[in-house]
Order: sequence, then structure tokens, then C-alpha cells
Amino acid sequence: MELLNVIFQDKRVKLKNGKECIFKSPDVVDAENLIEYLKLTSSETDYMIRYPEEITMTIVDEEKFLKSIKESDNNIMISAFIDDKLV
Repeated sequence: MELLNVIFQDKRVKLKNGKECIFKSPDVVDAENLIEYLKLTSSETDYMIRYPEEITMTIVDEEKFLKSIKESDNNIMISAFIDDKLV
């Protein structure tokens, strides 16, 4: 059986407020924003799996991770964007 890379086609959804949300696989250009978002969400509650200061990956590390997801035969990552901003 031949495995193929898992590719998520962008999906656009119109929200109740009229804005458009785009679900897509993040690309390496999103690496810095993904790290910052992870730090932000980790600081919102004490019940997350880690604290913001425990997030030590570099942008290069995140870029490598995103590339590995895109090249994987059995992994996928989907992010939501509104007005080109990761949400």
C-alpha cells in the first residue's frame, strides 16, 4: 500500500460577524506566529500542559517541525486564520 502525504485543502468559513475564517495547514512563514500563539495560550491558565517559559523552540526549530508535518504520510496540522492573523 502506497502512502501519500496528507494535504489539507484550505477551507473558508463565513462567521456570524461576516468575517471569513480560513482553515489551512500552516507554512514555514507562520512559524514565528505559531510560537508566539503557543506562548500566549499557555499563559492563559495554569491548567495547560506547559507554561510559556517552557516553550524554548526557535523559529528554525518550528520551521523544521512544520516541514516534517507537510512531508509526513500520517500527520496533519490545521490552523485558523482571520484577516491573515492566526487565531
